[in-house]
Amino acid sequence: MRTPVALTATLLASLCLTLACSSTGVTPPAAVPQDSGTDSDPAPPFAAVAVDTTTGQRFAVSGESNRLTAADRALAQCRATVTKSCELIRQGKQKLRTAAELRAGLAKSSVPLYLWRLRGTNATVYLGGTIHLLKPALYPLAPPFERAFDAADTLVVEVDISDLDPTVVQQQTLRRALLPPPTQLSSLLNAEQRARLAARAAEYGIPAANLEPLTPMFASQLLSVSALKALGYPEDGGVERYFLDRAGDRRVLQLETLEQQLDLLFSLPLDVQRDMLVDSLSQFDSLATWLESMVLAWLSGDVEQLATLFDEQTGDSKAAQAFSRALLDERNAAMSEKIAGYLGSEGTYLVLVGAAHFGGDQGLLARLKRLGFSAEQVSR
Repeated sequence: MRTPVALTATLLASLCLTLACSSTGVTPPAAVPQDSGTDSDPAPPFAAVAVDTTTGQRFAVSGESNRLTAADRALAQCRATVTKSCELIRQGKQKLRTAAELRAGLAKSSVPLYLWRLRGTNATVYLGGTIHLLKPALYPLAPPFERAFDAADTLVVEVDISDLDPTVVQQQTLRRALLPPPTQLSSLLNAEQRARLAARAAEYGIPAANLEPLTPMFASQLLSVSALKALGYPEDGGVERYFLDRAGDRRVLQLETLEQQLDLLFSLPLDVQRDMLVDSLSQFDSLATWLESMVLAWLSGDVEQLATLFDEQTGDSKAAQAFSRALLDERNAAMSEKIAGYLGSEGTYLVLVGAAHFGGDQGLLARLKRLGFSAEQVSR
């Protein structure tokens, strides 16, 4: 039985949203000391270990009040000695693989990338699948990805986060993310669910009271981003941000708008949002393993494996299936038409879309083929 849609998968491979693609806008609450832990890692105190991947020197911290503080302190100690080669290798009892260890899992011979080349009469489109939050040590990307960027005179992203006013982002998000007074998040949960949510929030330094005015979807987003940060995947570390920061004089276009993505995310009925939040609370313990599997699939250009991992997070209920269709299929239809338009123009484009959009009969590659454009996968 598959579980209800997990927002973590959405953040990583489908929607490039406020918290998932930018350090601007609405951010998770600051870590504060808490008194509860979880069943799987019964602390506080929490511990983390960072490593200087150049020298192998390790920096361990323990006795911290939450996972985020432990991760931040371990990395800070490492960065006080070196500048660019620090990674987390342990979060509590969970061993984390470094970027080098993830890359070592790839075949030594030619490996396909999550990058395709399509040609029109006078235009070339490089279509790249992205992970919206990525371990910083995985940059720079493989040379063919970098060469595609160098060749492009136009960069296309889902939403141009570099052009967003943080105040507008805050307003647009909170208009959808806050529950109508006097409703509070705890009123949507039973006693056992409230206790689980409070314990999980405390793991990441988020007081349960800070979640009370939030919709279940936004509370889940805050927890997911905090959990990813505690594993060494910062919210400003995605592929889109990496290229947008280097766009220079290139033209930057967007496939969607912030409003469209926020409307999609927060359009679900509150009872469906609640079920997604409650289900996600039990998935954090396996997040590191699932996350590394997704990154490996992305690094090796394996569309089928990534689709399988994403599908594992999609539920069987009518509401979950409807959300999945809106999240992928319906957006793919609009995106593929825009990409076909680029192919009918002139110039070279690098188009970046969440990696979950590529596979299947309704994926971007299949839709573009039906529109008359065959895609050639690029290898490293």
